[in-house]
Amino acid sequence: MQSKRNDIIALLLSMCVPSLAALAYFVFLGESPAARVVYAVSRAFLIAFPVTWFLLVERGRVRWPTWNTRAAALGAAFALLVGAAAWTLYQYWLNEALDFTDVKRKAAALHVREHYVLFAAFLSLANSAVEEYYWRWFVFGRCRRHLALAGAAILSGLAFAAHHCIVLVVMFGSVAGAGLTLGVAIGGVFWAWLYDRYGSLYASWISHLLVDVAVMSIGYRMLETAG
Repeated sequence: MQSKRNDIIALLLSMCVPSLAALAYFVFLGESPAARVVYAVSRAFLIAFPVTWFLLVERGRVRWPTWNTRAAALGAAFALLVGAAAWTLYQYWLNEALDFTDVKRKAAALHVREHYVLFAAFLSLANSAVEEYYWRWFVFGRCRRHLALAGAAILSGLAFAAHHCIVLVVMFGSVAGAGLTLGVAIGGVFWAWLYDRYGSLYASWISHLLVDVAVMSIGYRMLETAG
């Protein structure tokens, strides 16, 4: 009972804090300097909370994730399909349907545009690794203790998509934002399944990394289109 209670507390915190932080730094604080502070604190939380909880509350022992070549290849194939779909969606819908003025304004406020390559590299390499460690190893892992694979993957995938939803709706509007959020949720469910099937966090990270590379390349084109 104590273990189950601990998992519920851990899940409530880990699933809610990123969305609350996104509301703060992307909605309520707008373009103020405080938004960048909250964003940095939220990134620190994603890194520190899981391992602190694991070591101090669960009394676990840290083990390095295992490598699985088949899982990595499957993850890479999924990422290539997603990247191709994302570019097609951008080329034949988003590029014509949306006004990227808000994207440009938000990028300027966060000082992203002048350092876009570094920002894209950080998100693609480091942030994807942190999110896999946080959402798949920690959040999905604790959901999986109490739910079947489908339920754990869907619940953790929806929680993973929730904070992305806030950013996407603000940037692209409710209709496009909701559609893109669904894509994020599908990715989260797939990466949870991949991790559960092969036990390799490296595979889900590589897949996530490649998807982020495709997304950030589209982001670069959006900023160029915005002028």
